[in-house]
Amino acid sequence: MKFCFYTNSVSPHQLPLAREIVACIGSDNYRYVYTTPLVQGRRDLGWCDEMEEWLLPEWEDHIKAREILENTDVLMSGVRDFDLFEVRAAKGLVTIYSSERWFKPPRGAFRLLSPKYFNMARRLVRLLRYCDRFFCYPIGIHAARDMARLCGLMGGDLRCLIRAPKLAFENKPGGKIFSVAENADCTGKRYCLDKMRMWGYFVASGQSLVASAVRESPLTTNDQRPTVTKVLWVGRLLKLKRVDAIVRAVGELAKRTPITLDIYGHGPEEVYLMQRASAYGDTIRFHPPVPIADVRSLMRSHDVYVFGSNGFDEI
Repeated sequence: MKFCFYTNSVSPHQLPLAREIVACIGSDNYRYVYTTPLVQGRRDLGWCDEMEEWLLPEWEDHIKAREILENTDVLMSGVRDFDLFEVRAAKGLVTIYSSERWFKPPRGAFRLLSPKYFNMARRLVRLLRYCDRFFCYPIGIHAARDMARLCGLMGGDLRCLIRAPKLAFENKPGGKIFSVAENADCTGKRYCLDKMRMWGYFVASGQSLVASAVRESPLTTNDQRPTVTKVLWVGRLLKLKRVDAIVRAVGELAKRTPITLDIYGHGPEEVYLMQRASAYGDTIRFHPPVPIADVRSLMRSHDVYVFGSNGFDEI
């Protein structure tokens, strides 16, 4: 069996999975095709595209890449290439579309007002409904709800204009997704849930990367919690990451209990966040970005690691 993963860049969230697949099926049977060179900002954070024999930059050999994408036995794609998907569907080849959210706030379902976006949605739902070998692996439950909502809308369920269907799921990669709506069938065929499985991002495994559950800092003599609770956030300072909510939460908590927040990263929200944080004195500290390899040691030196993301009030 030949397997191909198609994405926009070489991601540290996908390379561990790629290496595990290579270990199972061999490097001759696996290709990781990517469309865009890494920008310097991501290289500074430790992202790398050190050449493995199974990595294929699409721009270096477009003809070879297209041959692989159109004819490999199994394709998992994070790229919305519906022409490619339809070519593969006509050949009866297995295609898995792996997607983050389609209805990210603040625009949400209003994205469908764009003719281009609506056409992509229509083609995607048609593939899910009528192509036996086309599947969707949403990255997280919010992405799954967006996809079910999209299928519901295209299937005539106008309630999906307002909110996503209620879902339950097996919390593991490849886990099943179910509708919990009243009188719903167990597979949720109306929302194409029988064609979906839970998915996610991945990190490297191995004993050398297993962090201690105990923070590396002095405890009190009674072996209680540290005197000051240390909170950590690491990443790009973007609006959708909701770092402002973390700043506000820690700042308000600091009025009642000893707590600090360390923020590592840079981005367009940096000045704004520093201005917000200034109201809380030295409770919140900003640091330059660090390579990915250093993040685990930072996590071990803090009590709480917060992974912020965009909110979605209607789910």
